[in-house]
Order: sequence, then C-alpha cells, then structure tokens
Amino acid sequence: MYKILVLKIINKTIFIVLISAMPVLTVHAHDLPIPYAFTHKVPVYDEDLALKRPEQEEDLEKVFNLAIEGDPEASILLWRLYTSHLIPQSERKYFTGFHILDKAVSKHPDNAKLNLILGNIYKGDFGIDRDPVKALAYYEKAAENGDVEGYASIALMYVYGRSGLPQDTDKAFEYFKKAAQRGDVESIMIVDNWEGYLKMYVKGEGPN
Repeated sequence: MYKILVLKIINKTIFIVLISAMPVLTVHAHDLPIPYAFTHKVPVYDEDLALKRPEQEEDLEKVFNLAIEGDPEASILLWRLYTSHLIPQSERKYFTGFHILDKAVSKHPDNAKLNLILGNIYKGDFGIDRDPVKALAYYEKAAENGDVEGYASIALMYVYGRSGLPQDTDKAFEYFKKAAQRGDVESIMIVDNWEGYLKMYVKGEGPN
C-alpha cells in the first residue's frame, strides 16, 4: 500500500526512484484498481463459478481483461473481490464493481446471476441509490432465466414493504408461490404455512 523513496546520486545529480510495495498491473481500456481482497489474500466465494479467485498477478490480469470484455463470471468475481464483507468497509469499492456488472449485463442481459446481483444492488444493499422499479425488473429477469431467488427476493420486498415498495402481502404470496413452484425450499415452507408465517414474522404475533 506504500511507496519507498530511494535517492541515487549519479554524477552529482540526485535521482528519485519510486518503488511500489504493491503489485503493478497494466490494465488496458480501464484503470481498474487492484482489489484489496487480492493483495491481502482475503477469501471470496467462488464455488458457483468456473473462474476461480486469482492468486497470482497474471491470474488477476486475466480476470481484468475478461471483465473489460463483459464476461459475466469475471465481472461477478471482481464484484466479490471489491465488495467482500471480509474486507474493511473503507476498502470496498461498490461503485467500481457496480459499473463492471452493469457493462456485463448490457452484453449478457439474460444472465441470471448478473440480474440477481443487480437486483440486490438496486434494492439498496450496497450503498448505491436504491431504485425499487429496477430492483424488481432485475429480480424478475433473474427468475425468468432460472434463479428462483429472484422471485423470493421480490416476495420479501413486498411482505415487509422494503426498499421503497409498499407492503402488499397478497403480491408477496404470489411471488413466494412462483418461487415454490420452481422448487425453492424456503418458499415452499412459507406457502404451506402462510398464515402462521404472517403472524410470526410480519404481524409480530409470534415469539420475540
């Protein structure tokens, strides 16, 4: 994170040489910052990706170059490297990660994972201005392309009236039902015990 100043005297002329303590990568087209999670060996979740967390500089440069081209997996991996909850809050780069994802989804609009993450972002989870309309649209797109968590996320927004949406338990039930019909285990349990769920978790009649 720091730089070392080295003074060299050659023929009575003083030269100042800067030696960086961080790895220096040349990234074309974009000046992407090196993720804190990479330089400090912070683990990030990559089990759902074929592209794994980079360990060497050349691996990170490959991820950068793929993300620049809009590759979904590279973009998601960089998002996680920039925003992991395991790194200090001050080192998280939500806007950098968001712009990478936004570019990727413009090239791959039907990618379920990209749409789900962008839904979470617009829901207001990551310091980006919330936009419930966009959040719903991205969640719908995620679910339509195979990630039922999109429907479950919409249901939770409605059931509690979150992120600028009015509370609407009827719409919440509709979306829990859509998720349940597509095999989401938690949504199946909620639908099967809907009145009990409302009493315990929504109306506050259950145990504290």
